[in-house]
Amino acid sequence: MVSITSISKYTKIGNFLKSKLVEDRGQETVFDGDKKSQVNISYYINRIIDGIAEGKRYDWCLVVALIYIKRIRENGIVMTEYNIHRLILTSILLAVKYWDDNYKFNEKKYIRLSGIRDEKELARLQIKFLVQIEWKLFIEKIDYDNMELFYMTIF
Repeated sequence: MVSITSISKYTKIGNFLKSKLVEDRGQETVFDGDKKSQVNISYYINRIIDGIAEGKRYDWCLVVALIYIKRIRENGIVMTEYNIHRLILTSILLAVKYWDDNYKFNEKKYIRLSGIRDEKELARLQIKFLVQIEWKLFIEKIDYDNMELFYMTIF
């Protein structure tokens, strides 16, 4: 169950990401949907994080996901209304897979939470994301601390 309190918690980060979207989608990528998602970015973030958290605190994975999104943007992927949800999903998914050794990954759960088609699409998104960021999932402490400070100042 998605709570209003949780959604409002992600409103500012959702608005921040929305402010970074460009109108011209340019060349389509694997991250682009056929049409713009009607799902609010803040709600989507909340749905993914709450869905995977299983009662644990997973706010840290959004900090890591923001670093990954920054990296993919620096490597040429433009954020649009057509791809922002898949970029969020993939960055959170990779953050949890890489940084949480105890998480029991369930692809079907991510598919259900995200609204993507199937396991093949989920795999394609992960592979393309990893290639675009040159497989650099490790984050230096200073980079994490800086993004966490940014994340906290938004709230």
